[in-house]
Amino acid sequence: MTDKPHKLDQPAEPTADVRAALSRVDEAVLILARLLGRQIARDEFERRQLTADTPSPEDPTTR
Repeated sequence: MTDKPHKLDQPAEPTADVRAALSRVDEAVLILARLLGRQIARDEFERRQLTADTPSPEDPTTR
């Protein structure tokens, strides 16, 4: 029995259109990640500000 070469053994070189599409996808993913990171940072900053502004029940200066 002879083994036939499979199409998946040697991946074909992507065409210029595929490379361009992948480049656009990469750029979009990076933009989305940057936006998500900024939103997470804003949310964390706001949470910390609220925590810092709220007096602690154990703090004797707030009585």
